[in-house]
Amino acid sequence: MSKKKIAVITGASQGIGRAISVKLASKGYITVLAGRNEENLRKTAEFVSQVNDNYQVSITDVTSEVDVEALFKEIEELGELAECFTKSKSKDEKAEELADILILTLGHSIAMNVDLESAFDKKMAKIMKRSAISGDFGIRVTDYKK
Repeated sequence: MSKKKIAVITGASQGIGRAISVKLASKGYITVLAGRNEENLRKTAEFVSQVNDNYQVSITDVTSEVDVEALFKEIEELGELAECFTKSKSKDEKAEELADILILTLGHSIAMNVDLESAFDKKMAKIMKRSAISGDFGIRVTDYKK
């Protein structure tokens, strides 16, 4: 039996959060769409439902401890979390989240016995030939065609 892939996307009600939600849903993830604006979250849910009907809407203010605890309870009921994307975090919180992602990635590469260093070097060589786009998300790894 294949393992469920669950992704929580905070800020899923618009912009990058909405785009990430649809992309992950199209990749087969169970998506938990979290955000403060219920109307906009429902619009995101409409887009997600076109590619995957396995999603959940969670009206959540990530600055509210009560809301975040409720969100985690919802996640626990679904299974093990695979991905979490957040916006509006402090640098320390972003660093901690990135450290979690790095540890998860390294653990997967060891478990799958893949040559992560070689793959990283090949990818960076390709990335360094592209024109730069700066922003909060750093280096983009996907080629965008105009």
